[in-house]
Amino acid sequence: MDSTVSYPEQSPADPTSLRPAAPGPPESDRWFKATLPRETLTRLSRRTDGEALRRIAAYFALLGGLGALSVLLWVRGSWWFLAIYGAYCFVWSFSNATGHEACHYTPFRQLWLNNALLYTNSWMQNWEPVTVRWVHARHHTYTSMVGDDAEYLLPNPIKRRDLANLVLGTNHFWNYNKELAQLAFKRPNDSIREAVPEDDLPLTARNARVFLVLYATVIGSCLVLWTPLPAVMLMLPRVVGEPMHGVLRALQHGGLETEAADHRRTTRSMCVSRPLQWLYCNMNFHIEHHMYPMVPFHALPELHTEIKDQLPEPTPGVRAGMVEIVTTMRRQRTDPDYRLPNRVPAGTAPPTQPRPRPAPPAPAPPPRRPRPAPRAPPAAAPGRDAPARGWSGRR
Repeated sequence: MDSTVSYPEQSPADPTSLRPAAPGPPESDRWFKATLPRETLTRLSRRTDGEALRRIAAYFALLGGLGALSVLLWVRGSWWFLAIYGAYCFVWSFSNATGHEACHYTPFRQLWLNNALLYTNSWMQNWEPVTVRWVHARHHTYTSMVGDDAEYLLPNPIKRRDLANLVLGTNHFWNYNKELAQLAFKRPNDSIREAVPEDDLPLTARNARVFLVLYATVIGSCLVLWTPLPAVMLMLPRVVGEPMHGVLRALQHGGLETEAADHRRTTRSMCVSRPLQWLYCNMNFHIEHHMYPMVPFHALPELHTEIKDQLPEPTPGVRAGMVEIVTTMRRQRTDPDYRLPNRVPAGTAPPTQPRPRPAPPAPAPPPRRPRPAPRAPPAAAPGRDAPARGWSGRR
């Protein structure tokens, strides 16, 4: 069965109702579509609560265990706190991956479980959940299309400053908190207004206010208890653990092509260790995820096996992926149009042309000479009605 890029979106305010598919790019019917039997795709897209519950429960159990041990070592004043706390922040950063899955409504069969997961991880990541869900839907519809993809995070030619900001997460932390403040005062920025339907904007304002109150409560508890421990355990991990996940975000699309209607050319899949793949919710299979965004994370390895002969060879690890990005960045200093060589398997699809740029506007026609004023109609003949005033004969 063929894949699609633009798919019906569910309103975050009312997930049971489907909205019309977001309008795709001009060439959306020319995106590469892997050959996959319909029954196989149907089986892989099936949602089950059990698999996700086991994965999410194990994740939060690991996070909670590291957090409890960190608190114990803090209280005892042990220097081992730094090592355990570093691991705690590292695991915390992967709430980004679990929250991303909830954006697609794919982890659980029950909608309330997907929403509960999204809201929990959004608070951990300083997101506003409704906004991030709609903006991410646009990312899948306009992947790596400059000016349309709001999550196009590492523009070409790559600059060292952009790569550092993405890896360290400085822009993300500032922008997400700034957006929360803007939404709390009902002043969403242009990017949010473009992505989020107007009917859902009141919900974004409510969520932002609740989140800010909860953050303020954490800070207030530090003042009441006269210890920074609540903020250290509940707010600082977002900053400390960001670099690892920032590297993975850079590898998803960094250094690859733009304006191409083929996910194999704009997106990178990687081979990583089993523990990292588990924490990352199998998002190392990123081409597969973009090609079939409604396949749950736990089915991505099997999806990769089914279509791997139609995809580029996965990049062999995080280090190899960063080498690709750094090499591209250096080459682009002298050749801004340089991109990584095309590794699409030969014979799987005809070359995809880049998105056509809109033609320049045609010159305005010369002004026409004004027409003379129409003559007054002759007087009606006796016994006839005069023509109706203002009637021109057109509807």
